[in-house]
Amino acid sequence: DDTGAGDCFVGTHLAGLAAGLGPVEAATRAGVAASLSCTQEGARAAPSPARVTEALHQLATA
Repeated sequence: DDTGAGDCFVGTHLAGLAAGLGPVEAATRAGVAASLSCTQEGARAAPSPARVTEALHQLATA
């Protein structure tokens, strides 16, 4: 369900920038977060920061 995926992307991207990440790293995290949010139903399916980090590590080793 892609409801809220864009909101998840924007929120994660802005949070990353606010935390000091560069724009590319923040956008990468945001893309992963948005894609993970599509695996759950509804607009409240945003993944935790730990889940996003875990997914990024899995992608890096794939």
